[in-house]
Amino acid sequence: YENATKYNFGMVACADMPCSNLTTITVNIVDLNDNPPVFSSDPIVVSMDENVNPGYNVTALMTTDADSLANSMVTYFFTNITTAPFIITNLNEVHYTGIPALNYNAITSYILGVRATNPSAIPNEASQYADVVLIININPRNTFPPVFLRNNDTVTIDEASVAGTVVYMLDTTDADA
Repeated sequence: YENATKYNFGMVACADMPCSNLTTITVNIVDLNDNPPVFSSDPIVVSMDENVNPGYNVTALMTTDADSLANSMVTYFFTNITTAPFIITNLNEVHYTGIPALNYNAITSYILGVRATNPSAIPNEASQYADVVLIININPRNTFPPVFLRNNDTVTIDEASVAGTVVYMLDTTDADA
């Protein structure tokens, strides 16, 4: 089917010469689901910031398929059971759900399995599929301000102190560190 969708040929019926009865036969070829979807790369590697809003579109999933019509329609789903904060939408996009929140200090990347499948339009014909690894790298962002451990301290210093004398040591924490 991928090379020709139909063939035409003529047939002649003869009882005596010369033959004069000619008919044309058209043979239409039915497309089978005999080609799997193909990802353009494996793995698929993308990056996103840790402070994006829920609903953020991480990437669009795309494949090619040599079959036609219904046999080239592809759906996508995650193959590994995961608590990662991502879903695949009906538009074949990977979106960030926001639950759980991204935290670069805890997880710097997610490695997810994705399957593209195209069920056959012909009953009892096998589906075709392809698997790919999706790596989502998380970019760190300064999401938390530093916090002073002590506020409103009072310091006493001798008037004879020389230049370079340490006057005060600030203690801070930063949840991003």
